[in-house]
Amino acid sequence: MKNVANVFVGVDVSKLFLDICLYPKNLFFKVKNNDDGIEKFFDTLSSYEIERVAFESSGGYENLLLDHCQQAGYAVWQIDPKLVKAFIISEGVKAKTDKIDAKMIALFASKKEPKHEKMAITENQKKLRALVQRRDALVVMSSMEKKRLNGPMATYCKADIEEMLKIFADSINAFEVKIQKIIAEDSKMRQRKEILESIPGIGSTTAASLIAHMPELGDITNKQAAALIGVAPYSKQSGMYQGNEMISGGRFAPRCALYMAALSACRYNPVMKHFYGRLRCAGKKPKIAVVAVMNKLICTINAMCTKNTKWVYLPIS
Repeated sequence: MKNVANVFVGVDVSKLFLDICLYPKNLFFKVKNNDDGIEKFFDTLSSYEIERVAFESSGGYENLLLDHCQQAGYAVWQIDPKLVKAFIISEGVKAKTDKIDAKMIALFASKKEPKHEKMAITENQKKLRALVQRRDALVVMSSMEKKRLNGPMATYCKADIEEMLKIFADSINAFEVKIQKIIAEDSKMRQRKEILESIPGIGSTTAASLIAHMPELGDITNKQAAALIGVAPYSKQSGMYQGNEMISGGRFAPRCALYMAALSACRYNPVMKHFYGRLRCAGKKPKIAVVAVMNKLICTINAMCTKNTKWVYLPIS
C-alpha cells in the first residue's frame, strides 16, 4: 500500500449528489453535484495532502467533477465500474450504500494504479465529442426508421416514416457540417484529421470519431491504444484448457467506427488487404481476421500520430 500520510478521495457520483470518502482518514461527507457543491468539496480537500481523486464512470454525471478536478490540478482516476464491482466482491463486502461505495472506491485507488493518466481535454474537444455522439445517435434512429419502412407498419405509416427519414438525413448532414467546422478551426484537430485521412480506408466519419473519442492517440503506447479502443486480444487458458483469445471492453463508439474502416481497409488499403489475406489463408475466420486488422490499424494510427507523419505506402516485396 502507498504512504498513508497521503489521502485518497473516493467519490460515488449520482445525478444530484456526490458522496465522498477521504481514506485513510475515514471522513465522509456529501455535497450537491453542481458548481457550488464541488467548491465546498475542494474547501475540505484543501486541508489534506491529496494523492488522487477517484470516481466511477457514471454515464456523464461525473463530467463536471472531472473538469473541476483537472482545472484545480488534482490527479484524477475515472475508473471502470466493473473494476470497482469486482474489487468490492473480493473484499467480501455485501452491503451497498452510497457511503460504502465511496469508501470502496477510495480503498481501490489506494491499492491500485491507473494504467494511464486521464487526459485533460479542451473545450473544442468537448464540443466535438458531443456533436459526434449526437450524430451517431441520429444515425441509429434513422437506421431504425429504415427498418420500419420495410416492416408491416409501412402499409399505413409509409408517408410519416419517409418524412422522419428526411428529417434525420437533414439533421445528420447539419451535424456533419458542424463537426467538420470545429475540426477545421482547431489546428491540432485539423492536423490529426489530415494524418488519419491519409490512411486508405479511413474517411471523415471515422476520423472525426477517433479525434473525438481517442484524444490519447499519439501519447500512449500501441498496446494501450488497442486496449483503450477494445481490440487487444486476451488469452483464455487454465490447466489443460486452451481457449481462443478474445477482445474485451474498450470504447464502443470509436470501435464501431474503426470496424467499418477496417472493412474498407481490407479492400482498398494494400498493406491491410495483404495482412487480411494472409490471416485468411492461415485459416482464421473472417471476423477474427477483421479484428486483427482493426488492431493493426489502431496501432498504425497511434504510431503515425506519435510521429506526426502521414501514410506512406511501401510496396510489399
